[in-house]
Amino acid sequence: MTDREWQDRYEITSVKGKIWKRSEVQARAMKMTTTLLADTPRNAVLEAVKLVLDDETFMRQRRGMVPARVIEDVAFEAFARLTRKPRA
Repeated sequence: MTDREWQDRYEITSVKGKIWKRSEVQARAMKMTTTLLADTPRNAVLEAVKLVLDDETFMRQRRGMVPARVIEDVAFEAFARLTRKPRA
C-alpha cells in the first residue's frame, strides 16, 4: 500500500487538519519504540512497527485519530509484539 492509499484509508489527522503519511507515523513510532527497547536491534524494531502499521485490524480502530495517539498506540503495540514470549 502506498503512502497515499494509507492516508486515504486511515485519515490520521492533526488538530490543524493535516493528514499524516504512513512514513511520518512510522518515523515517530520507531523513535518511541527504540527508546523503549534500547537493546533491541533497530531492524527488528523497524519490522515490528511496519507490521503494526500494515495490520488492518489494528489500524482500522484508529481511523481519524490524532497522530500523537496513533504513534503512541503503534509504539506500544510494536513493543508488546517484540517482548511477548513465544508459546511453548
